[in-house]
Amino acid sequence: MMLANHTSVREIFIRCASQYEKLMRRKAFVDQYEQYGVLSDGLMEFQNSHELVTQLVDEYAACEMAS
Repeated sequence: MMLANHTSVREIFIRCASQYEKLMRRKAFVDQYEQYGVLSDGLMEFQNSHELVTQLVDEYAACEMAS
């Protein structure tokens, strides 16, 4: 049996989310996805994934609270 605290992975998700936000502000590499139509619903898949990651960060933050 192992008892572990993996809430420190939250920092990695925070870093990924902030890097995504920087790229989307500059619209970096977006033209490639729009030009070739790789995504069926435009950039909504990216936005939905970003929302899921931020929800995950919030869940990890709630787990770190003492109460």
